[in-house]
Amino acid sequence: ALQDSMASAWNHANLAGHVAPYADTATFMARGPLRGRDRIRASLERSFWREGKPVQQLRFDSLTVRPMGTGHALVTGKFTLYGGGRDDRSGWFSLQYARTEEGWKILHDHSS
Repeated sequence: ALQDSMASAWNHANLAGHVAPYADTATFMARGPLRGRDRIRASLERSFWREGKPVQQLRFDSLTVRPMGTGHALVTGKFTLYGGGRDDRSGWFSLQYARTEEGWKILHDHSS
């Protein structure tokens, strides 16, 4: 459900909603480590948004959730950016989630 809400937020030009599931101290590994939700948001905006909107739409496929005890989970899957008059771009990701007082939060995102 969180992945669906993230894609929906992205597709409705709500970048704050897209990054809301990230913990304040989350790390994001793409071309190198980014630390913190604000830096993750800034990087996504710089790379994939123009004039306050995403350049392409986002979907997640092939999701697998692997519980890691009662308070953590590993989510793997495929992301695809599509539309916007551009070729589709896709890759694989793994997310480490932790159950917090605020709900499930992403601690670490490794996307390639």
